[in-house]
Amino acid sequence: MFHSIAITSKHQIYIWGYNDYGQLGRPINGETNWIPTQITSFLGKNRIIDIGCGNYFSMALTNDGLLYSWGINGNGELGIGYTGSTTQLGPQRIVGMSKVRKFCCGGYHSLALTEEGELYGWGYNVYGQLGIERQNAIPRPTKINHPFPSKIEQISCGCFHSMVLLSDGSLYTWGQNEYGQGGIANNTSSSKAIPKKVNGIPGRIIQIKCGKFHSMVITDNDDLYCWGNNLKGELGDKTFLSKSKPQKMTYLEGIKKRFIMIDLFYDWPQTHNLLPKKIQQLLEEILIILKAYISKDVTFYFLTIFFQIYQYK
Repeated sequence: MFHSIAITSKHQIYIWGYNDYGQLGRPINGETNWIPTQITSFLGKNRIIDIGCGNYFSMALTNDGLLYSWGINGNGELGIGYTGSTTQLGPQRIVGMSKVRKFCCGGYHSLALTEEGELYGWGYNVYGQLGIERQNAIPRPTKINHPFPSKIEQISCGCFHSMVLLSDGSLYTWGQNEYGQGGIANNTSSSKAIPKKVNGIPGRIIQIKCGKFHSMVITDNDDLYCWGNNLKGELGDKTFLSKSKPQKMTYLEGIKKRFIMIDLFYDWPQTHNLLPKKIQQLLEEILIILKAYISKDVTFYFLTIFFQIYQYK
């Protein structure tokens, strides 16, 4: 929360923003770090291929499947075997899993998918967002043994809910469902650790993403479906009514969607007439500023932009 992380084409990590709990990977100084600064703790180690931000913690994945975390650990967010108020100012290796292929950071929990197709979770679990029947903090990677009908292809974490896409195209969610972010029409105020299948989305789903209290997917028909909290217009349907069933976003019909990225803590603002073209212009301006501090060949994966939809011809 309130911090950003980027990875360059040379697999270097730069980070900036608030550092209240060591989420920037350096000593806490009580000041905002405006300029992107390289994390040198990984120098000499294997290449970094993916990065992520949680509420007050950060993570990085190396090309040999090793996962590292740093920052706050009050609810076991770092997956290092214990909880407590002690923060970690440098990358700590997360053990207890085979080689990690993908991972995602939620508000206070995380998921990881190994090369063998096993799903692990750790961190805050009061709402069952780890898919494990324990309503407390789980400080180390714990295998999620739900019998999914096919292998897991994609994973995503919201603030208190989780979502996976399977190889057969089916979608499952679990955790908090107070705002309908689980896509389950019945019992929207309940919170369950058992994954439930989300229905009502025509076409084959090709990408998934969780927001703070809402969810989104893109289908092979170039359609975007949204559901969950809409109190600030997160669903882009020109209303402020939350939805518990997937709703097609007609506002973007005719535009091909390449990928979506949602910040967990700054959902879509109330400016409904903000077109994708304007979003692109904003991102280009940010990129120009950041390139001045880092390098000309940098490729960024922004994790604190309100909402991004990239277009391509």
